[in-house]
Amino acid sequence: MKKQKPSSAIQFVSISSLGYDAARAGDALKNAATLALDNVADIASAEKLQDVSKETKAEFYVGARQRYNEINPPVDYAIVNGNYIRLDALDDDAKVNEHVKIGVEVAFALTQQEFGALKEGEPQRHAIIKGIRDACNAYCSNAFGTLFRKAKQIQKERRGESATRQQALQFSAWIEKILDDMKTRVISAESRGDVTADKKKLEAAVIAFKTKFFG
Repeated sequence: MKKQKPSSAIQFVSISSLGYDAARAGDALKNAATLALDNVADIASAEKLQDVSKETKAEFYVGARQRYNEINPPVDYAIVNGNYIRLDALDDDAKVNEHVKIGVEVAFALTQQEFGALKEGEPQRHAIIKGIRDACNAYCSNAFGTLFRKAKQIQKERRGESATRQQALQFSAWIEKILDDMKTRVISAESRGDVTADKKKLEAAVIAFKTKFFG
């Protein structure tokens, strides 16, 4: 008799319960986006998702992978004549001499070279790990995109910008916005090791510009 996998599906209780869960999830996202906006200069200064550095995304992905691992725990595979078979798909009395547990940690512990080498040497293991990597990367990418979009929404609200198309700023207000963005960007650039970024020089230049322009 084959083992039955435990059900981890979320059970529907009621529409009101669904409303509570959705609202709580929205609050959690807003809190996380606010933290990102106030503590990660790279996110605060970026105009679009592609502007965020690879380093920031990579660090975010580390945490997102931990969550993916929680909801997609490692799977035990029996290795029979070179074939990888899920242990929970075997009969209880099946004799297993060799088995391995494969999950997120195993999948991402491999270098790209090691991962590529599996395709020739152990194609089934490669396929399993590729499936984990692809699904996990998509999960992390979606999580980061959702956080970034929420952070930008909060940023616009703080600036008093409407969600709909806004009227053009007065020229002086536009200049102030550009100068504020420059101050934020220089912090991000310095943190990435950009040798052309100099916060002190920029601050002095901004003061000089404002003195000359605004009198």
